[in-house]
Order: sequence, then C-alpha cells, then structure tokens
Amino acid sequence: MELRGQLSSRLFCAILLAVIPFSESFEVSSSPTVTGIVGQDVVLPCQVSTGMQPAKMEVQWKKIIQAAIETVHEYRAQPGQDVPGPNYQGRTVLLKDGFISGNVSLKLKNVRPADRGTYSCIVKSNEWSADAATELQIAGFKNGETLEKKEKKRVRFSLPETPKKSIEFKNGETLKEKEIKRERRRISFLPETFENNTETSEKKTEKMAEANFEPQKFLVGLVVVLIVVIIIGIIFFIYYCLNWRRIYKYADDITLDAGTAHPNFSIAGDQKSLKHEAQPQKVLPNPERFDSTVCVLGSEGFSSGKHYWEVDVMSSTDWDLGVARKSIQRKGKLSLSPKEGFWALGLNGRDYWARTDPWTRVMVQKKPKKIGVYLSYQDKQVTFFSVTDRSVLFTFNNCSFSGAVYPFLKNSHKETAMRICSIREDE
Repeated sequence: MELRGQLSSRLFCAILLAVIPFSESFEVSSSPTVTGIVGQDVVLPCQVSTGMQPAKMEVQWKKIIQAAIETVHEYRAQPGQDVPGPNYQGRTVLLKDGFISGNVSLKLKNVRPADRGTYSCIVKSNEWSADAATELQIAGFKNGETLEKKEKKRVRFSLPETPKKSIEFKNGETLKEKEIKRERRRISFLPETFENNTETSEKKTEKMAEANFEPQKFLVGLVVVLIVVIIIGIIFFIYYCLNWRRIYKYADDITLDAGTAHPNFSIAGDQKSLKHEAQPQKVLPNPERFDSTVCVLGSEGFSSGKHYWEVDVMSSTDWDLGVARKSIQRKGKLSLSPKEGFWALGLNGRDYWARTDPWTRVMVQKKPKKIGVYLSYQDKQVTFFSVTDRSVLFTFNNCSFSGAVYPFLKNSHKETAMRICSIREDE
C-alpha cells in the first residue's frame, strides 16, 4: 500500500508539471533602419516573439537623444492607458490590432525633418522585459524633392546693370582713350620715369629671384611640419603599444559560474563559452541564478588590484558585458546601470551603447570581434577596448564598487555564442 501511494503521488506530480506551462523568455525585434518622407506617415516596426498577448503588457516607445530620452508613446493594458508623448500629441498611433501576433509597431503621422533619429521599442510584462532599436532616416518630401535640395533652394532677385554709354568727341576718340593720352603726357614729365626705364638687368634678375624664393620657403616649411608630425606619430604609436603590453600583464583566467547562468544558457565544459539556446535547459533551482535577463556572472570576484580579460562576441548582435556587484538583483527584469550595480557596454543591432543613465552612444570606426575589459579597482575605473584596432571605446570613472565585483556577460541573441578568451595562449 505504501509503495502504491508513493507511485500515485509521483504520477500526479508528473501530470501536474506537464500541464503547467513554463515561463518563456521573449524577444523583441525591429528593423535596423526605416526611411520616412516629410509630410507622410511612417510605421516604426516592432515585433514580440510570442503567439499571444502577455498579461498586463506595457509598450513604451522612446526617442534616444544625445542628452536625454524622450517619450513618444506609452501603452498599458491596465488601467487602459494609451497616450502619445508630450511632443507627439495627435501624431502617434499604436497598432494594437496586431497584438495577437506580437505586432506592437508605431505609426508616426506627418513626418518632420526633426523626427530623424533612433527610436527604442520597450515591451514589459510581469516577468520579463526586452527592447529593440530602429533608426528613422528622412529621404525627402512629397513632391520627390530631397531634403538637401529643399534647404538649399532660394529665390534670388538681381537688378540688371545699366549699360554705360561711351562718349565720343569730334575726332572720334572716346572718353576713355582721351583720359589715357592725358595720363601718358603727365607721366612723361616726371623725373622718376627715366630712372625706371633705365633699370639694369641685374636688378630685374634680383627681383625675379626674390619672387621665386617665396614658394620655395613655403615648401621647405611644409616638409618640416610633415616630418615633425610623423615623428610625433611614431612616438605616440610606440607609447601606445607599450601601454597595451602593460595592460596585458594584468590578464586573468576568467571562468563562468554556471550556478548563476540563465536557464537558456548552455555552459561549455571549460566554463569559458556560453550559448543562448532556443529552449530552457534543465537546471537545478538556485537563488543566485538569473531567471529573466539572459546573463551570467564570472566565478571569481575582485575587490582590489588591476585585472584584464577579453570576450569574443562572435556573431551575436545583442549583447552586454562588463562587471557587476555581487549584490545585484537576480530575479525579474534588470536595469543595466551603475546605480543598479552594473558597469557594462553593449551592442543593440548596429549601435554600441555604454549603459550609463541615460545611455551613452559609442562611436565605433571598425566593428570589433573581441572586447577587452580592464578593471582598476583602486582607481575606480572600468575601461572597454576594441581588440580589433586596439582603440578605447569607453571608460567608466569614479565607480562606486563597494565590495567585490564580478565579470558579467549577457547574450539576448538566440542560437549565438560568446567566449572568454585565453589571452596568454593567444599571445
């Protein structure tokens, strides 16, 4: 009887687990760029990877400006709020008829030249949050005229010049010819005229030499300036290379803490690689495990000294990496900012952002394959490098670490991987 009861109990639990759906981790996607025409409407696309509308879903459209973030449109299922931003009254419509298919695109009416910029679609529910960015470009006007031609087009008026009449004298001479003859007669009586006409060939040669010497002096000066610039460039390059090698001596052997990894992460056996799987993995429950944001921490924390490591971002187009406090929030949606205990840099589509508050856009000359992270705990600094061209991408200063900080990785791009590089082996 006791064995039969245990079997019945286990069977009931298995059926219950099969019926209860697991919480999914949804993705929000958008087109990298959208082109609008001044005076016409444009749709800013945004798609949620879910077949049904989540409970208590919120949709926020924001415009990312250099110094601030501007609200374009906000929607909340409860208590039924659906309003445009202060500067977009009567110009925005959220396409709620597509909510069932996950379509949360925004129609922007009567496009203006000032609407050009980057827009972010943020979708939230009780258990998850995600966002995607798209850039609105302005192509021209309704009549096909480009924006540049519209700005340069001007109406100019000019008065016709009054033709000058030539006055003739009795002998057929014009007024101009008469003035020339008069001037010649006046000059012929000046004593300097004889001296100027009898100028020696030696003086003429000296003047020609002086005239030719001026461009020669300019060319010599230009060559000297170029030589100085080249020497300074060589000195700077040598210093930069030596400084880069100096940072390499602080390289650490970083590994990932699988106990903190989101269920959608699969961690390799060497604990250096991670992959975002399409389905959650079977993992043990752990209070330190992230359950909403797809991220993981390093195994070892740092509370002193200088440290450096590199991360190969591979083919992912939606990632963040940096350092984080041990006391950060592990459950629910995360806000990556210094005040929440994160000092991170990331890629969202085509744009790189430093996760300041608000975000800071980072200009990149060449797309980096590897990102270097340099932590100077005593200087309270975190610096990010592009290993591809060895350039500095961004530096966090005056960081409030307050205890140990750990390497931090986030990968929201499904079916892609990231890897912590072994620097000493790569050398």
